Amino acid sequence: MQRQAGSRAPGRQWMPGPAAWPSPGHWTQPGAGINQWQQPVHHTIGVRPTPPGGWPVPPSRPVPYPPGHNPGHPVTAPPVKPVQQPPQPAPAPQPQPPPPVAQPPPPPTPSPTFPPPPAQPQPPQPQPPAPQLPQPQPQPQPQPRPPPPPPQSPAAQPAGRWQHFCGGSVISENWILTAAHCVENMKYTYTPGSVRIVLGTVDWRNTNTGSPQMITISRIVVHDGWNRNTGQNDIALLQTSSPIQFQTAPDGTILANKVCLSNNANTEYTGNAISSGWGYLNKNSRVSPDLLRKVEIPVVDHNTCRNAFSRVIGVTQNQVCAGQAPKGNCMS
Repeated sequence: MQRQAGSRAPGRQWMPGPAAWPSPGHWTQPGAGINQWQQPVHHTIGVRPTPPGGWPVPPSRPVPYPPGHNPGHPVTAPPVKPVQQPPQPAPAPQPQPPPPVAQPPPPPTPSPTFPPPPAQPQPPQPQPPAPQLPQPQPQPQPQPRPPPPPPQSPAAQPAGRWQHFCGGSVISENWILTAAHCVENMKYTYTPGSVRIVLGTVDWRNTNTGSPQMITISRIVVHDGWNRNTGQNDIALLQTSSPIQFQTAPDGTILANKVCLSNNANTEYTGNAISSGWGYLNKNSRVSPDLLRKVEIPVVDHNTCRNAFSRVIGVTQNQVCAGQAPKGNCMS
């Protein structure tokens, strides 16, 4: 070990040796300064004198043993050898079971089939009589100015502009005969001036030709026995707000007049009848013509008419049945 000069070993206190003490002949009186002593250059503290003869060394004494202790020779235990574990053999690889083989699904079990039961013979059903009167289909007649039939008037109502919706027949100066199904919804909802009639012309849109009369309706009267399900009593009356002016052209053409009613009480009509109006030209087209049209159709007896239309509507003695394909009239 080495230590630096001028330093002391740790744990020991430095004491000056005998060489540092003065000789016996150099003792001074008490209180006198010790000037003859010289301090080493490397010392930083004063050197204390060592008493003559040095310090006495105390005798060594054996260390007493505790009671009951039997001293003997030191015993050393043999070194303990670590227990060596025998090497363990590596585990043998275990055989893996083979993967399961996918089994095909079992075929479906066929369900038993039974032959269809034999068809039971059906009793013959009575066939309804074939209608003798097919639905009439009107054919337009391209006539620029056809001669007017018995006096009648189209009823119109405003919808931004006037439009045709039904026809009627003049029966007096203030009354128009029409169908109940045309005005039944207007009986309680119409307002004065919203419905008018046009007379004296065959072109209800062009009121600048002929001698047209446009009169508003003030009252609507529907037959009390009108039944929309059976079609019975399909009659209504329109009262005009002013009298109708009956007119006849110089050539004898009737422009505005009432219809001629028969005084004969016989209700069995035969021959041909004339149907006229502004109805649809085709049952599949909801378009009304501007010009008045007419068609001549035969009158059909009640028995034939009843057999043809009994499944649709009831036919009574109060009705007249007429028509023949392909001519007829379509209601607007």
